[in-house]
Amino acid sequence: MTIADKFQGMATKAVNKMLDGRVDKMPLEKQVKMTRALMHVRPSGMENTRASLLKEDGLPSDIRRLAKEGKSQDEIKSFYWGCEEFVSFWTLDLQMEEATMDELIRGALDVH
Repeated sequence: MTIADKFQGMATKAVNKMLDGRVDKMPLEKQVKMTRALMHVRPSGMENTRASLLKEDGLPSDIRRLAKEGKSQDEIKSFYWGCEEFVSFWTLDLQMEEATMDELIRGALDVH
């Protein structure tokens, strides 16, 4: 583990403790702004951020949470894709496509 990895781990723990689980309750725009700022803490921040969002405990768990709240697949897509800040972050910063989000939603909800 590199010093940068240790620093990122410490920063992540500090932010999580400070926010005490309130990140999920923040508006999506604020979550994106915070993630965007934290992403640039280290040189491989974009790759690490993209990887953590695609993991099971990243966006897929958020997608399943929204589904448990009664949101349909289309409503979940609109939640993310209706936020200009998120679309910019997803397409420009993370360099991913809308189709990737569609597949992520389908996979998280096991819709084939």
